[in-house]
Amino acid sequence: MEKKKYIGTYKVFKLYRKSQRREILARNLSLEEAQNMCQSFLDSNTSMVCFEKQFTAKKYFVDE
Repeated sequence: MEKKKYIGTYKVFKLYRKSQRREILARNLSLEEAQNMCQSFLDSNTSMVCFEKQFTAKKYFVDE
């Protein structure tokens, strides 16, 4: 099975721990921008800031 590389953008969101509600903070970020934005926020007892791939379509994955 070939390994695929993601070439799309990322989104950053705030995840509320109790309700699992997501609040989008930013879209269309590079991997480095998303990581830096997540690290700039402190986790609390009520929420945390995370990032994930913005798209899941096959055209955003290429063979390595």
